[in-house]
Amino acid sequence: MNAPVPLPLLPALAAALAVFVAGAWGGRLLCFLLEEVGRESGLPSPHYGRPGPGPLRAIPILGRLVPGTGRTAWPALAVEAAAGAAFVLSFEIFPPAKAACAAVFFLGLLGATAVDFEHTIIPEVFTVGLAAAGMALSAAVPALHGLGSLTLVHSVRSLASALLGLAIGSSLGLWLSVLGEFVFDREVLGFGDVKFLGAIGAFCGWQGAVFSVFGGAFIGAAAILAAEAGRRMAGSSSSPLFRGGAGSPGSGRLAWGAEFPFGPMLAAAAASYFLALHPAVDRVLSPFSALF
Repeated sequence: MNAPVPLPLLPALAAALAVFVAGAWGGRLLCFLLEEVGRESGLPSPHYGRPGPGPLRAIPILGRLVPGTGRTAWPALAVEAAAGAAFVLSFEIFPPAKAACAAVFFLGLLGATAVDFEHTIIPEVFTVGLAAAGMALSAAVPALHGLGSLTLVHSVRSLASALLGLAIGSSLGLWLSVLGEFVFDREVLGFGDVKFLGAIGAFCGWQGAVFSVFGGAFIGAAAILAAEAGRRMAGSSSSPLFRGGAGSPGSGRLAWGAEFPFGPMLAAAAASYFLALHPAVDRVLSPFSALF
């Protein structure tokens, strides 16, 4: 016979469930935004629209699984579930004010990931818009950058950290793009990725932006090798990770000139830094702090 759940755990479980539901609703709103952004960009997606009429279908996650709606929109389901999980992690790890900032950040990362994976572009709402949100939240919540209570001095220092992160992240991305184009005679980092790095820096500071570049490159290399290995093992002629490329007249093979979405790799590295890796990364990069 299973032991009963201790009473002190019940309020914590109820709170976690409430936060998860709130995050799932945030993911539902993000899906509507993704649909609208895609429509305005001329790249509408069938994955993120309203799941159909009816009270059950209006519920995040569960509404995507209601029978009778045809093929389940798995990308939308994944966005809503991931948003719920991100909210729970944020409020479990951080104090409420910083957790609310983290929730906004993770919704932005999810949105950029979804669009970039499907269309290899990152709309400005998830780059310029996310950077603006990062600067505003940095001024309003100094704890976002590890400072104390809300005072004028802490707000100014926090905003300065956000501006420095934005400048270092976007500058580093721009230089990598210029050098890559010079060496390889083709674009290796899109301007959307450059602006996305600036937005990451606005939330994570310059250390997070620097880590996201190199951490994203490591994750990207691992994803490319895994995708190509999976394609070969499955005997498939294409992989959803690749777009075009020399020697592949359609799309979906690893070849010179092939494109792949780098935004999701940057987002994964940024989320890892924000949630868990920032103490270790900041210690490693601390000798360079004097430069700034």
